[in-house]
Amino acid sequence: MTTENLSDETETRLKDFFNNSIDCKEMAKMIREVNNALSLCVMRGCETIES
Repeated sequence: MTTENLSDETETRLKDFFNNSIDCKEMAKMIREVNNALSLCVMRGCETIES
């Protein structure tokens, strides 16, 4: 785990991003979609290796 601190600019940008431009429901939907896509890629990779 890293102990480095973020720069002030980075911290400000992250706060602005999460506080102003993201709808919680849309973010949850995006996370589920990405998780689904990654899971499918991993499963397909395992099938290719095993066969």
